[in-house]
Amino acid sequence: MQLPFKYPAELPELIKRSWKRNYSSEYLPKLPSNQIIQNLLEVAYHASFLTEEQRKLGFRIAYISPAGAKRAASPRWEKISPFEPVKFENSRPFTVSEILRLAPATDIAQMLIAVTSSAKKEKGSSELNIWGLIDCGKGWWHFLHGEKETAHAPPNCLTISSTKPGHLIISRAGEAILAYRTEIL
Repeated sequence: MQLPFKYPAELPELIKRSWKRNYSSEYLPKLPSNQIIQNLLEVAYHASFLTEEQRKLGFRIAYISPAGAKRAASPRWEKISPFEPVKFENSRPFTVSEILRLAPATDIAQMLIAVTSSAKKEKGSSELNIWGLIDCGKGWWHFLHGEKETAHAPPNCLTISSTKPGHLIISRAGEAILAYRTEIL
């Protein structure tokens, strides 16, 4: 059976249209270019189909710089970030194989795989790198599942999550703005 490793080409534009919905522009982080969004989606989507020792992968990817992670608290509730990023000594390339290596070691309920872009030598292009992890704690996860009444929201940045093959949830500051699901028969 051929798995559908393709998602709609208009997904980056749908993200851009949904990004501003129900959110004050004062607190709205700037989205990266369509090329970067496309790269983030492509790696996340393909990684969602992988397994590690026959277990499905679950992961959350945050597009945020190391400096941004320190000030990424959701401004609706707080001004100082409760998150402590763990920066790798050397960044890793943002690839499907790196997500496969990192996802089993991270708890989807509390850890974000932090990705940022670095300028390439060719004018106008960029390269994505995994620079570290952000431990958000499990408070927001428990809040979403009705197990807690209050919690710190995840960082206010573009986040792509996957818990099932072909399923991506795009969010910012813990609020889902778009979900894409591939039905596998």
